[in-house]
Amino acid sequence: MMKSTPKITDFQNIAIIHTAFIGDVVLVLYLAQLIKNINPNSKLTLITTAVAKPIGEICTAIDETYVYDKRNAHKGIAGIFSLAKKLKAKKIDLIISPHKSLRTTLLSYFSKGKYSVSFDKSALSFLYSKTIEYSRNHNEIFRNISLLNAFAIDENLLQKQNIYLKFDTDTITKVEKIIDNNHLKKDEYIVISPGSVWNTKRWQKENFAELIKLIEDCGVKCILTGSKDDKEVCEYIGNHTNAIDLSGKTSIPETILLIKFAKLIITNDSAPIHFAGIVNTQTVAIFGPTVTEFGFAPSGQNDIVIENTDIKCRPCGMHGHKKCPINSHICMSSITANYVYQQIKSIICK
Repeated sequence: MMKSTPKITDFQNIAIIHTAFIGDVVLVLYLAQLIKNINPNSKLTLITTAVAKPIGEICTAIDETYVYDKRNAHKGIAGIFSLAKKLKAKKIDLIISPHKSLRTTLLSYFSKGKYSVSFDKSALSFLYSKTIEYSRNHNEIFRNISLLNAFAIDENLLQKQNIYLKFDTDTITKVEKIIDNNHLKKDEYIVISPGSVWNTKRWQKENFAELIKLIEDCGVKCILTGSKDDKEVCEYIGNHTNAIDLSGKTSIPETILLIKFAKLIITNDSAPIHFAGIVNTQTVAIFGPTVTEFGFAPSGQNDIVIENTDIKCRPCGMHGHKKCPINSHICMSSITANYVYQQIKSIICK
């Protein structure tokens, strides 16, 4: 334990642990970029899930990405000890843990870094060297950045950063081929991401299809992105429009690059919001069971959030649900395709 307040530049081997959803991991990149900007000589390691590993690999601020396979290879206390041993061998001297889970706390503790930081709401938070108040009223980007208040640092430096990404040749080649083969033009097509891990966060597929038809009437082309789990909804939309269905066909880096080259992305409250954020693509986000106050809304100056603020039952949970608790899903069904179109018409029909 350090007796005086340390500086971030006191540390050379720094690890950030976050093993939640992909979108959460993306939002950690702003913290990583800020650390690298302040302490460019440090080596920064991201510890995350196998699914989110590509996120760390395309971020230039991240020097190395470790997979915490918490459900298999690193399952249970034995798995935590195994990964902690590797981190000790790397001589990690600072661990920052935006993730508040018990497993994350134990991994941090047993890695035996000189200093560790997390939120006061973290499980067994007393095991960290320093905890910072978790503010529910902040955007997650700034919540994560607030962890640097554990150090002697000029508060004026604690600002949102531009994320610097690197894409390998194969990724660039594939995306360029998709654009060329589908007769798309950069900065003119729109990405539509209709999926979500949580069913109640999904705007109805019929509404997406109707919206795309309105967009196509303006002469603008749309592409559908999503994981293999989004294939059914994307196929429906694709069959009812001229949208190009890429669901399950692109990796995370490829999807991010497609979003980077897009004019606009329209998505539910899900990871693509944050994909768009790190490449500065204007975002239209449709919110239903969740609210912007949770801190996961898009944060770009020109981003738009679509929501029905007159629904008294929302929010119904932090993450949404598999099924609407009152069997209505009115928070989403009350938002019409024409209403969304009117919010974006001036952007796309020029």
